[in-house]
Amino acid sequence: MPDKLKIMTIAAFGAHPDDIDIYMGGTLLLLHQAGHRIVPVVATCGELGNQMTGLPPDETWLLREAEQRQSMLMLDAIPLFLGYGDQLLADDSETRAKIRQIMQQIKPDLVFTHDTHDYCFDHRILARLVVDSISAGVAVFHADTPGGVGFEPQFYVNIDEVFNKKLEMMNRHISQMNASVLEMHEKQAFFRGLACRWDARYCEAFRLARLPYCMDAYKYLP
Repeated sequence: MPDKLKIMTIAAFGAHPDDIDIYMGGTLLLLHQAGHRIVPVVATCGELGNQMTGLPPDETWLLREAEQRQSMLMLDAIPLFLGYGDQLLADDSETRAKIRQIMQQIKPDLVFTHDTHDYCFDHRILARLVVDSISAGVAVFHADTPGGVGFEPQFYVNIDEVFNKKLEMMNRHISQMNASVLEMHEKQAFFRGLACRWDARYCEAFRLARLPYCMDAYKYLP
């Protein structure tokens, strides 16, 4: 594990454009404010988000990539796009090699990704690939699931001071966000805050992958 005073490189793996913002955006904003370097990695094109855009899948991908680049400016980060098809992420040798290559390129001190029990196929596959590709001693935090379904948090991060910034970051995904989507995620953050402590209004929830030498990784959360 890194020295607690070290400036860390933190990799954030999301299956689709906007996943990083939604499920770990507040925590990443806090880590960025503390001076750490954030490297976002987006696995799929998110082209099936054309149900929201009304555009063909190829045009939707270009739009969603541009939106992700805009939102990550709030972390002073340039996202890496792996370019896999939406709902087509596969746990195969080619994809595993690609994720390992990305890990070697980034050399992260900490990693955030989806939960292995998420309802979404792409989320589950990516989470498994990330954990299986990590170097020894590097901690992986699994982020909350949509609606918190099936997720048992171990750690909570109070995101009150950056919650409005998180909403701004999410709103840069103009093609995907509407009032009902934003309300759903606000309610989830409020519920996690209620479950965590009485003086935290909004929280993000995480659990730690059970990897060797990483059991004290919680101290690197903001």
